[in-house]
Amino acid sequence: MTIMKIRGIQKSFNEKLILQNAEFDIKQYSRIGLVGNNGAGKTTLANIIYGSIILIKE
Repeated sequence: MTIMKIRGIQKSFNEKLILQNAEFDIKQYSRIGLVGNNGAGKTTLANIIYGSIILIKE
């Protein structure tokens, strides 16, 4: 069972594009991790999922 679907997330800060067209599903009982270089957008994505950052659909 899928508990969360992420489709087409884009996020930028000023002119710097942090996330572009992020897409994934999280299934029930899954363990997930965010891995990447410094500045790759891991914390930003985690904050979007958690709800600390609100995305505005344009």
